[in-house]
Amino acid sequence: MVKKIIIILIFTVILIFSGCAAEDYEEPAEEKTGSFGFTPVVRLFEQTPVLRRLTPEEAEKYPKLTNLPTLYIELEHTLLRRLEREYRPGMYTFVYSEDSGLYGEHLTIKRRGAWSYSHPKAPYTVELLRDTGWGGLPPASKWVLIANWTDKSLLRNYITLKLAGWLTDDFTPDCFFADLVVNGDYRGTYLITESIEIHENRLDLNRETEAVFEIEAVYRHGEHSECINISGGDNHILYKRPAGSITSEHRARNLEKFRTFFEEMQFSLLRGYEAYSEYIDVDSFINWYIVNELTKNFDSAFTASCHCFLKDGKLHMGPSWDFDTPYGSQDIGPPVNKLNPEGFHVSSSPWFRLLTRDETFSRLLSERWTELRDMGVFDDFIKMIDETAVYIAESAALNFEVWQDALEFTMRPRRVSRYTHEGEIEYVRDWAAARINWFDSEWYKK
Repeated sequence: MVKKIIIILIFTVILIFSGCAAEDYEEPAEEKTGSFGFTPVVRLFEQTPVLRRLTPEEAEKYPKLTNLPTLYIELEHTLLRRLEREYRPGMYTFVYSEDSGLYGEHLTIKRRGAWSYSHPKAPYTVELLRDTGWGGLPPASKWVLIANWTDKSLLRNYITLKLAGWLTDDFTPDCFFADLVVNGDYRGTYLITESIEIHENRLDLNRETEAVFEIEAVYRHGEHSECINISGGDNHILYKRPAGSITSEHRARNLEKFRTFFEEMQFSLLRGYEAYSEYIDVDSFINWYIVNELTKNFDSAFTASCHCFLKDGKLHMGPSWDFDTPYGSQDIGPPVNKLNPEGFHVSSSPWFRLLTRDETFSRLLSERWTELRDMGVFDDFIKMIDETAVYIAESAALNFEVWQDALEFTMRPRRVSRYTHEGEIEYVRDWAAARINWFDSEWYKK
């Protein structure tokens, strides 16, 4: 009885805190409101849960649906379609093998995204009651459930995040596939990723003096006093307060300090390598640029989901994020035809417009591409597309039994032959291979 009372009190606390607008990195619109709060999860346990063998009753109730892990979420007094931007409590069981998993753990869950949440198969953010290593990844409490409804291959986010992880020593969100069931309702194949946050197992930064920023187009949320302007474009920088860790006064002081840094950094881009290398980590800018230019992602031209962070006095570009519509999938917005595997796109953004015209940066970019090419990185990348397609095939078939309309959704001219999962895999592979070959003609130096 006492144990039940304690659990009720714990969830009462969680419900109270979940009503606050938690400031995290994936929801820039919330920062605009000026509201503040604490992270909605109260960490009550030092130890992380470990995999255990399920009882026969549990195994029957929570079967593993395909060769992928299966995540079961049970919401308390909440329907999935009623989830908004505030966290709601629930329980989860994560089945990794036929007879083992994480059973009966607590979480809170909310909707995420704007345009992506408007689709029938929606993305979510979850916070766990205690840091947990989902999918064998380092323990943390916040995880993102990406639906990939617009991506008929289901691969675009996965393959790009993996490539970004290969190229950089900085943090890149790792990820894995799983089947999702909510309140007994099968929701499809999801990509579960680490979130972009300051955390010892993710972006290991000093919360008081260092920070993560998101770059976006002004039209997405409008100008406001807490934005940092970018020279030479209609873009701005959002400084997100680390959730529940510094006061509003401290954040205001940091904002002014960061504003000065970015003014000086942007001026340095006009003065050559000796100047800008004092402000930016050049290697991270080159690696981020290669990944994002390779995908020809609409958002990567500083439209949205472009992150950077300050560490040890220098600005690092990254982590890479949000790749559900590149690789010839989206044909909207200037400046170039994104269906064509040739031509540049990200180089039109303010900072890279200057850097790619700099002789030293261009030389280092060619040297890095040549190094990666000679190492076989992009050959392995193409192989990964085919290998991952085979790995998720069973789950993908089940997914498109439920989400048949997703196969008809398109942001490019109608091509009936590609309205299959297999056809889309072939399209992504062929498009990526053609783009790699085009970059060879631009950057490869023997």
